[in-house]
Parts: sequence; structure tokens; C-alpha cells
Amino acid sequence: MFFLLPLYFHFVILIMVINMEKTLNSQCIYDGKILQLYRDEVLLPHQQTGIREVVHHHGGVGILAIKNQHILLVKQYRYPFQKETIEIPAGKIEANEEPLKCAYRELEEETGYGAHDMALISSVLPTPGYSDECIYLYEAKQLYR
Repeated sequence: MFFLLPLYFHFVILIMVINMEKTLNSQCIYDGKILQLYRDEVLLPHQQTGIREVVHHHGGVGILAIKNQHILLVKQYRYPFQKETIEIPAGKIEANEEPLKCAYRELEEETGYGAHDMALISSVLPTPGYSDECIYLYEAKQLYR
């Protein structure tokens, strides 16, 4: 089963603060090219301690690019899945790079198109249970080659 969603839709977000955890100790156990993995000891709300494994990542962008009423998609080989996927243009934010600049760069690198303007649609936390990665979703406007 699938659902057709309008191109633009809005979310109602309710924010509720739940007992916070306090970091007691943080140790980097892996420092890689695109991510770092930390093992943190935390103080839980009921004064017990716990362990959290947290992936730190610079984040990424995804670009909704529409040309002649067609969404531009790219085929990418994704090693973790051992297969090709069909995706919107997307990529990693480099260290100290602004998400908007990354969106323009990735659109050009992956599709050969440029855009005269980009509009932020939303930001998404894809795996908030163990990672601080944030993905910024943009709409590319006025595409050109």
C-alpha cells in the first residue's frame, strides 16, 4: 500500500520535556573520517547510571529538485545495503560547511544541475536514539544546466 502526499505538507509538533539525563563521562571509542562514536556514562532521572553509545556526524542534505514536473532522482550504490538505491540528490556536510552551501554543491555534483535559489523545507533527525545527525531538506528552485 502507498499514500500520495501533497508536495508540501505541514506537521504539528508537540514538545514535551521528559526527565533529562546528565553526562557523567564521555569517551571517544572510534574516530573515523565521517563519524565519531562515543561511549557515555549518564545519570538517569532516578539517580541510577546508564551507558549511551552516541554517533556524532556532521549531518547531511537532501534536495528536492523538480524539472519539467519530474523529480530528479539519482542511482547510488550503497555499500551498507550492497545494492543500488534510487534517491533524491543528497550528501554529507563537510566540516565547517553551511548546509545551504552543501545543498548547492551536492545538486551540481550528483545531477549536473545548478539552482538559482534553494528553500529550506525542513530538517530531520533520522536516528535520534543514537546519533546527532541532522539532515536538511531543501527545494531547488529555477534549475539550470
